[in-house]
Amino acid sequence: MKKMLSQNKFYFIPIVNVDGVALIEEDHIKSKEMYTLVEKRKNMGPTATDDDNHPCKEVNSGVDLNRNYDYDWKLDQETEDEAGRHKPCSEFYAGS
Repeated sequence: MKKMLSQNKFYFIPIVNVDGVALIEEDHIKSKEMYTLVEKRKNMGPTATDDDNHPCKEVNSGVDLNRNYDYDWKLDQETEDEAGRHKPCSEFYAGS
């Protein structure tokens, strides 16, 4: 184990979606609720519209950053979740 640690570099990235964390923190400050959590998995990109041209809610706007990596995220066979990557208000929207 010492050899492995001395011969490799390790990078720790604690937060990638800082915008989503900021939204969650703001919600905690506003609501003063310690046991509720806003689920924000997408970045804070501009608000888009759904299929009926209604604006997405703030928690549903943005791009799911996980869908933009090459490995094992964009599967060839679309599941129900993967089909959502084309819909801007979907939790899994991959962006344009």
